[in-house]
This record gives sequence, structure tokens and C-alpha cells, in this order.
Amino acid sequence: MWDKLRLQSRKRLDARFAAMPDAEVFLPPPKGWVKAIREALGMTTRQLGRRLGKTSQTILELERSEAEGRIQLNSLAKLAEGLDCRLVYALIPNTPQQSLQEALDNRARAIVLRAVLALEHTMALEDQQPDGSREARIRQYIADLCDERMVWDKA
Repeated sequence: MWDKLRLQSRKRLDARFAAMPDAEVFLPPPKGWVKAIREALGMTTRQLGRRLGKTSQTILELERSEAEGRIQLNSLAKLAEGLDCRLVYALIPNTPQQSLQEALDNRARAIVLRAVLALEHTMALEDQQPDGSREARIRQYIADLCDERMVWDKA
């Protein structure tokens, strides 16, 4: 259920990002950009806090202050950095024209590719050949094993 909600959230946010020339897209979501983006990416307050050297409680307080319109810009800029975003009027992905879904997919793919390459190396040392193409193994690994939240725990 949470996966579907995060996917829907990413789709809603991505649709807003695609329409950036329209001034209404700069209006923050009711719960604030930081919380909306964090949840859409499947990142916990603990994970964001760890990326910034802050506690989960501090992240919750900062999210609340943003939603209430009393956050300081330097705090918002630091939160944006922890979400791989840049501060403009709204939080948007760092890569121009990249959706939140694409960012999540690219992150998962990079992690899975490292695992697949390591497996292929081990198999080669044992004089074994993996079944199927590398691309098929990558897609299967992502489909079977890759959880949205997992991609933010990896370095």
C-alpha cells in the first residue's frame, strides 16, 4: 500500500515539476516541499537526518517550520541538499527534466548494477557463466529485490 502511495505522490510531484513555467507550481504542498518530496522518495526522517548529521526529531521540527512558513532559508537549503534538490522557490530534482521516479529508478539501477557486476566477477572466478543477459538480470533483480527505501540506505 505504501509503495502505491509513494508512486502516486511521485507522479503528482513530477507532473508539477514538468509544468515549472506555470506560477502555481511554485506554491508549496500543504505539508511542505521537504516532507512531500521525502515521502515520495520513500526516505525516512532518520535517513534524511543521517544525511545531514541531524536527529529524526530535528528533521520533523524543520518540516513543521517549513509547512508553517517560518523556516529560515539556510535551513531549507540544507534540507534541500539532503534531498538531492536545489533551493529555488520550490524543491526540484537537481538533474534538469528528471522526474522523482527517474531519480529513484536510476539510484536503484546503480545499486543493482554494482551487485550484478560483483556476482558476475565471482562467477567468472569460479569458471561459471551467468544465465541470460546482464540487462535481463538487472531488471529481474530490481523487480524482485529492490525496495524504494533500500536505495537511500546505500552509499
